[in-house]
Amino acid sequence: LYWKGNYIIKNINDPNWWKITTDTLDNIIDKKFDGILIGGVDSYLSENKLDSRKKMIDYVIKVNDYVKKKNKNFIVFVQNSEELTNDDSYSKSINGILKEDLVFTWKSNGNTGPKTPITELNKSIEYLKSFKMKNKTVFVVEYVSDDSWKYAKNIIDKNGFIGYSAPRELNVLRIQ
Repeated sequence: LYWKGNYIIKNINDPNWWKITTDTLDNIIDKKFDGILIGGVDSYLSENKLDSRKKMIDYVIKVNDYVKKKNKNFIVFVQNSEELTNDDSYSKSINGILKEDLVFTWKSNGNTGPKTPITELNKSIEYLKSFKMKNKTVFVVEYVSDDSWKYAKNIIDKNGFIGYSAPRELNVLRIQ
């Protein structure tokens, strides 16, 4: 359980889960939305199985194939797990990525917080820049403000990403 009402999928290949997925996608498409953001992509890390990464990649590709058959212009973004973008078939199947907590860790509190260790930051930037070079979109959300945001924004801008600062609760829209 990530938070109330959200759960990690235990078996991403379960046909019942795919039925829930397609019903949800059909509903989204029928309501004329332009795209989706697939959250929880990083849940493959919690499985601790050799094929977990491949299963997640295959799932995202399957989602993309499904929505594109219904609307070839439908946009698919993923949240986090930038390391998966080094798989060409995965990268080709998504339009962009939303990376949270690139510069500051998930322990940031909406104002400030601990910085991401430099080796981890550099590795993430390397994946994201490589993905961007494939003519893909990279959004970065940092849950900091003021001087911490200025620091993060400098790194985000320097790498050609699109940045946004938000409180972690996502209860306020910050005009930037």
